[in-house]
Amino acid sequence: MDRGPDLLPALLGVLGAGAAYLPLEPSLPADRLAYMIEEAGARTVLADAGTAALLPDGVALRVDGPAAGPAGPLPEVHPDALAYVIFTSGSTGRPKGVGVSHRAIVNRLRWMQQTFPLTHADRVVQKTPIGFDVSVWELFWPLMAGAGLVVARPDGHKDSAYLASLITSQRITTLHFVPSMLAVFLEEPLLPETMRRVICSGEALGADLAGRFLERLPQTELHNLYGPTEAAVDVSWHACAPGEPSVPIGGPITNTRMEVLDARGERVPIGTPGELCLGGVQLARGYVNRPALTAERFVPDPYGPPGSRLYRTGDVARWLPGGEVEYLGRSDFQVKIRGQRVELGEIEAVLAAQPEVRAAVVTLRQERLVGYVVLDPDSEIDGAALAVRLRGRLPEHMVPGAWVVLESLPVTANGKLDRAALPAPGEQERERYVPPRDPFEARLAVLWEETLGVRAVSVHDDFFALGGHSLLALRLTMRLRKELGRDVALSSVLTAPTVALLAAELRRPQDNDGAPERIVPLRPAGDRTPIFLFHALGGQVFRYLPLTRHLGADQPVYAIQAAGLASGEEPHATLEEMVDDYVAHLLKIRPHGPYVLGGFCIGGNIALESARRLRAMGEQVPLVVLFYSDADEPVLRASLEDDAVLLMHALAGGPVQVELEDLHRMDPEERLLTVIDAAARADTLQPDTADLNQARRFVKVFRANAHAVGHYRHDPYDGDVLLFSPAENGAAPGDMGWSSVITGRLRISPILGDRFTVLYEPLVADAAAELRSSIDHGLTDG
Repeated sequence: MDRGPDLLPALLGVLGAGAAYLPLEPSLPADRLAYMIEEAGARTVLADAGTAALLPDGVALRVDGPAAGPAGPLPEVHPDALAYVIFTSGSTGRPKGVGVSHRAIVNRLRWMQQTFPLTHADRVVQKTPIGFDVSVWELFWPLMAGAGLVVARPDGHKDSAYLASLITSQRITTLHFVPSMLAVFLEEPLLPETMRRVICSGEALGADLAGRFLERLPQTELHNLYGPTEAAVDVSWHACAPGEPSVPIGGPITNTRMEVLDARGERVPIGTPGELCLGGVQLARGYVNRPALTAERFVPDPYGPPGSRLYRTGDVARWLPGGEVEYLGRSDFQVKIRGQRVELGEIEAVLAAQPEVRAAVVTLRQERLVGYVVLDPDSEIDGAALAVRLRGRLPEHMVPGAWVVLESLPVTANGKLDRAALPAPGEQERERYVPPRDPFEARLAVLWEETLGVRAVSVHDDFFALGGHSLLALRLTMRLRKELGRDVALSSVLTAPTVALLAAELRRPQDNDGAPERIVPLRPAGDRTPIFLFHALGGQVFRYLPLTRHLGADQPVYAIQAAGLASGEEPHATLEEMVDDYVAHLLKIRPHGPYVLGGFCIGGNIALESARRLRAMGEQVPLVVLFYSDADEPVLRASLEDDAVLLMHALAGGPVQVELEDLHRMDPEERLLTVIDAAARADTLQPDTADLNQARRFVKVFRANAHAVGHYRHDPYDGDVLLFSPAENGAAPGDMGWSSVITGRLRISPILGDRFTVLYEPLVADAAAELRSSIDHGLTDG
């Protein structure tokens, strides 16, 4: 059942009848649900109209069916009887069910009430999925103590804004976070003030995160708890304090024991790492229908009373001098992904069962699962198809987000798998880079890059292929809400996982209609002299994003796009009109200098004339930077004289596989369609031109800009100019006609590749460094 008002009565009904409950999350694949039901021996599954269809025939009992008659007296249940079964990931390819007794979980709940006393004035929010054992104390502890229980909406635990609102409106005093979600929650601008305590578990809690919490919420307690499902949720706790260099998992709770043992099962000295083993009343009864696995993990306790057991956690830990335990990591291939325990072997087993897969390994790299597969020689399956298959067998968080196909798995000298030699997913997996095509896509692209920690996000890059997961998607929706001033559902990122698709889904009418802002703030923050970069022939400005990234976080960068790109707006007819318009908009952003101006292609020509205008007004322009800008012929002469040539350069960036004479014989509309088709087939179609109406506007702007600047001749300019000019075949770069114009200092820097490469990786890093140095230290005579 999904979380809702019927869930808790259903659980209480199961326990009141003397039975044990098995939580089944409706989001799991049907095959996995069927396996869990069979493995646990569940004869009846409570479901509603929306979930009954997910179940095998004959097991569903509808909770929304006819009401039952009056119940008889409640049966007596032995404290060691089974209370619940929760499945966790298993290394053999199938999840394993952990059976927990009433005695074990009651001890845990009583300790919690003794340690953190709840009263009728408290409210606890239930937001953890029922398949995760934290849900047990969220559901039953407040009821045992007479406190209020607030049930969050389904999937509400993924939405930090919703949680902040719920905590405030319902006056929540106690709640749980896994550390990764707590980090997202702390990014909320307004945090609730009703919280008395926050409890963390499920992942290692870092000292930085704990410190940030205590700084933002000094009146709220933060507690770090530790424990596996096999020991009734939690067995240790630590109260966090400001300034701690690390956050231990604490000491044992009531009626539990913690042992740190070496490979021989002997206790190790304080400070020495060993395997953390747990003892006491909270140990689970074992794994359901897995006696061999139970015997392997639940071993005789040499330090306890006769017949007692220890659970071997597989966690590496050490005792601290103060009597608490510090968690150091894992000793096997179990990992935690956003609080969920995952055995990599389970994923590998499911992969190896695919007929095309000869061998498979799964690793965790930077919070992303990576699948390495060796395929049959004739196989045509790829990672995307394998991911689809895995989603039918595994929960979403266990499906790799990146894939690497290998000819063979790397091995060590003695023939064992060499995990350290597995290559990182390469950039070759990404599609060709397509830059943002309008201001809205540019804003999204920057947010993606900052959220994912990657550079140069193409508008067609898949969010999840770049390492995104549900938690990062949640962070992205938070950033979108702050940037756009509107709520963006997490499902929007899941169903529209590229910048282009998400922009299309989120775009508002005002983003397309009316006069757009002429100046696009690529990075408005920073205390350095601002840089204003003017558009090239196509009128767009997003080729400047890589340069902006490399100029540094303290460097303000604005871009000025052309008139005419928006529906109903006319392009400028002359360079003088451009300067009038652009300088007026610039002064609205920064009423007074100094300014650094620049641009690529005709953007450099516009920048120089705008600098001349600003200096005539008494403003300072210490530097103009020209990226492949020509003083004598800013526009290819053939483009000005032949409309077919102009069309090819506008839509395809150069000639296409169509005879020029054939284009001349066509009418304008047929010519436009022919060039678009040829450019699309050659994969050279320029961004933002696939839509016919946009293509017409784009060509109109390109043509107007070409004619406005194409015949312009610059008067002498006595300011400083930095020119990036191509250096062909090892020769020194030419002056591109600027020596006869610039009477001030002119520095010429070589472009070592194609003319566009000066603004793209990897050469853009050098260009940014030289531009920044020129701003700081001025020019030497070129």
